[in-house]
Amino acid sequence: MIKKSTLNTEISVEDFWNYYWNKNELIDFCRLLNLDKRGGKIELTHRIEKYLVSGEREPYKEKVLRTSRFEWNTELLSPETIITDSYKNTGNVRAFFKSQIREKFRFNVKFMDWMKSAQGKTLGNAVEKWISIKNELIAYFLWRQEREKR
Repeated sequence: MIKKSTLNTEISVEDFWNYYWNKNELIDFCRLLNLDKRGGKIELTHRIEKYLVSGEREPYKEKVLRTSRFEWNTELLSPETIITDSYKNTGNVRAFFKSQIREKFRFNVKFMDWMKSAQGKTLGNAVEKWISIKNELIAYFLWRQEREKR
């Protein structure tokens, strides 16, 4: 198993994207880099990535008002369910994905980022995207293990 990198100023953008960071780790890292620490995990992740790539500090953006009243906590979800602008990662959503993908399902940054921009697509499309992202990650880790053996 590959050891998780440490979240510090020496981390590469590649390593930053390839590991799961909890929100508190991201907030602490933003403090260390003197970046805005407000927002959700996706916003924090993008802010850190931009800084690691360019050294730029991004100003905080105000939230966009939601128009959908779809209740992600309680609605019956199916592969045909349309992803709305009010999408949230809830226990109900997690249960849906686990029913489709089985116990292998875990939220990850790339998938959550895709979900945030997937308004109008279906949860069936989301299942396909999760599988695609998972396969990319598996291929990357296999390649990395092979490279480390040399």
